[in-house]
Amino acid sequence: MIMRRILLVLVALFIGFGSVSAKKRKEVKSDLVGVWQQAGTMDGKLQARPILKIIDADGTFSTMFVYSGNSSGRMTQIGTYKIMNDSIYKETITNHFIRSQEGTTVPIKYRFADDAKEVLILEFENGAGKAVFREMWLRISAKAIAK
Repeated sequence: MIMRRILLVLVALFIGFGSVSAKKRKEVKSDLVGVWQQAGTMDGKLQARPILKIIDADGTFSTMFVYSGNSSGRMTQIGTYKIMNDSIYKETITNHFIRSQEGTTVPIKYRFADDAKEVLILEFENGAGKAVFREMWLRISAKAIAK
């Protein structure tokens, strides 16, 4: 009986220490953190696409398609990221709708196209290193919420 109580206390302590260390995870302080919507130009006009990227301060990111009408959206990838310097960060994909992408780490060059840091340009190579992709992302801000 005493052994059971000691074991129970040890398990509780182990779980408690795990919770505390998880809370102490260092937050990423970067202008990359936020909610972004992919955009592109069509006929010379900037148009938002139904793709969102969420870059969290806890070092995780996710990308999703957002549909309108009666169809639902779809998560496309989830993973972690690490900022290497002021122009490169790496995404490590943990879950992807294309399973062969899982476990890959992609170095991504980034820059802000404006001083307000509301327009983000990302450049990265495909897996074979033969093509360079360039994406434009617009920050979705809570500044426009009226009270």
